[in-house]
Amino acid sequence: MKIDNVFITRQILDLVPNPWIAFDMAKKVIDIFLKKYDDEQILATNLVFIIDELRKHLEKERDRLGESVFRDQIFKKTMFFFLLHGKGGYELPSRIKVKKNKIYPDFILSEIDSNVKDDYSKIFIIETIFGV
Repeated sequence: MKIDNVFITRQILDLVPNPWIAFDMAKKVIDIFLKKYDDEQILATNLVFIIDELRKHLEKERDRLGESVFRDQIFKKTMFFFLLHGKGGYELPSRIKVKKNKIYPDFILSEIDSNVKDDYSKIFIIETIFGV
């Protein structure tokens, strides 16, 4: 049996959606093990176990980073949650009445800081009112 980095990459693509990064991660993991264990056959024999442990590690890291971003957004007050006292057991209505004079957004724009990649901290909605 031979160690196949592409096979490892395919096994972690659901956790690392970028195939190039996933391939680099797989290669680095195998290189680390090859430094510790000179015999490639031992690694090849335990490849499924290595992939399983790598997946567990990636899942924990994904969850840790996701929680960090979530808590940061709560702290910076970019995300809010409201709990209404005495309003428990809320169910979504089966129908929603829509007024005839509906507002439709014509444009959704964002102000981007050119120094920060993917900065969409300010969003502007330009609307036109129909039926007035």
